[in-house]
Amino acid sequence: MQNILILLLCPDITTWENRLLSHITKYQCQIEESRTMFCGTELASFMRVSGNWDALAKLEDTLANLKADQLCIEFKRVQALKFSEEHLPYVVQMLGANKSTLIQDITIFFNAQAIQIIDLQTDGFKSVYSDTKLLNLFMRIHIPTTLNIADVRERFMLLCEDLNVDGILEPEKTIK
Repeated sequence: MQNILILLLCPDITTWENRLLSHITKYQCQIEESRTMFCGTELASFMRVSGNWDALAKLEDTLANLKADQLCIEFKRVQALKFSEEHLPYVVQMLGANKSTLIQDITIFFNAQAIQIIDLQTDGFKSVYSDTKLLNLFMRIHIPTTLNIADVRERFMLLCEDLNVDGILEPEKTIK
């Protein structure tokens, strides 16, 4: 199976996403992963779609013809992400003042330890009781089994103290 990554930006996602989904179904392709959310006033949707080479070629032709004034659609062929079996899946949650370097500091911390960031989501908002801008951060990470988890957790808590944020680092729980 081959894959296409599709990015869709538009003010009215229902019309365009339904059209896109009908074409994906028409060519017997399968959505493997997807996310849809508001970013400002626009809706953003991205998805990884798999199928045989012929079906994906037909879908690519259709995608090229779907572009319109208020629609931004981009796509490219990609490979599915392959994970090493030598990792432990963890979740990171952080909440703190929304400083301009906060996300960068956190990603540098994990990258410096060869910890792979799988998913990074942030939401900025104002405090209920003041005009303080806050940032809620959620990450899924893969920690190599060669690292000592207690050491990683201790360094993470020290980072949280340095950044003056509340943070949690815990194993990812899977639903069976």
